[in-house]
Amino acid sequence: MTLLNVCDLSHHYAHGGFSGKHQHQAVLNNVSLTLKSGETVALLGAAAAEKAPSRGYW
Repeated sequence: MTLLNVCDLSHHYAHGGFSGKHQHQAVLNNVSLTLKSGETVALLGAAAAEKAPSRGYW
């Protein structure tokens, strides 16, 4: 049984701003996945990387 189906998901966030120059950092680019009953998914990144979903920014 499919619980979640995601196709071509992209996400970025803006950072900077103090100098007036906002830059966009891509964190996901065209990600597709299907999560079925009983499966587990983990989002991994560099130790200091922003992991927006775990911080409630989406």
